[in-house]
Formats: sequence, structure tokens, C-alpha cells
Amino acid sequence: MTIAPDGGLAAEGADDAETRKLMRENDYLKLRCAQLQDDVTDLSSQLTRARQDLERLHGRAGAAGGA
Repeated sequence: MTIAPDGGLAAEGADDAETRKLMRENDYLKLRCAQLQDDVTDLSSQLTRARQDLERLHGRAGAAGGA
């Protein structure tokens, strides 16, 4: 047994092409995960702004109706 690039164990004579393919896929998935996390952060910010706008508008409607 040998140590694989990801720190796990690999059988001797493991196919290097398959290892490189899996490493590329892993790199892609890490990048995609980071992009999706950024998207979630952006959506969370938009949701917060929309809630604030709704509260502001609701406050105006309540003040106008109560007068």
C-alpha cells in the first residue's frame, strides 16, 4: 500500500490516470461548493434587505391606517 494524494491509502499500481481524473473532479467540486456558498450568502443578503423593506412598508401602512 502507498499513500494517495488525498492522504488515504492506495493500492500499489493504481491507475495514475484515474487518480488524476479524481483529483480534477475533486478540485472542480471544491470550486463549485465555494461558488454555491457565495450564492447562498448573496441570497441571504437579498432576503434580509427584502424583509427590511417589507417591515418598513408595513410600518408605513400601519401608521397611515392608525391616523
